[in-house]
Amino acid sequence: MIVGAVRLVPPEIDAALDPARQKRISGRLAGRGQVFVSVADDAYVPEEAARVWSVTAGALTERGAA
Repeated sequence: MIVGAVRLVPPEIDAALDPARQKRISGRLAGRGQVFVSVADDAYVPEEAARVWSVTAGALTERGAA
């Protein structure tokens, strides 16, 4: 169940930004509730991400889950 406000970030917004702006956006989103970010490259996953999911061949898996 999703409770409260949800923020959606446009797909691959990080790919178009330099590292300083990427960190600025990630910092502003941290602590603001649920935020969904779509990236095509693991290098763009924000360091502050509490949970990360991967979609491979149509299967959704949570990273770090046993």
